[in-house]
Amino acid sequence: MNTEIATSAAKASPPVTVTGMTILGVPLPDIAVLLTIVYTVLMAAHIGWKFYWDVKDRRRKESWNAE
Repeated sequence: MNTEIATSAAKASPPVTVTGMTILGVPLPDIAVLLTIVYTVLMAAHIGWKFYWDVKDRRRKESWNAE
């Protein structure tokens, strides 16, 4: 049940954000730029997180093989 709510909220957040910012007076091209920046930062964080865990897992496997 909680995952359904989270999924629905995630699907609804982009249109709600754009509508809210438009009502507040931010033009659509500026919203597109802001969302692109947010997306880029999130993707960089995801890649960093994945790289960190890949290196950590690789070191753990190497230590198991060394014993």
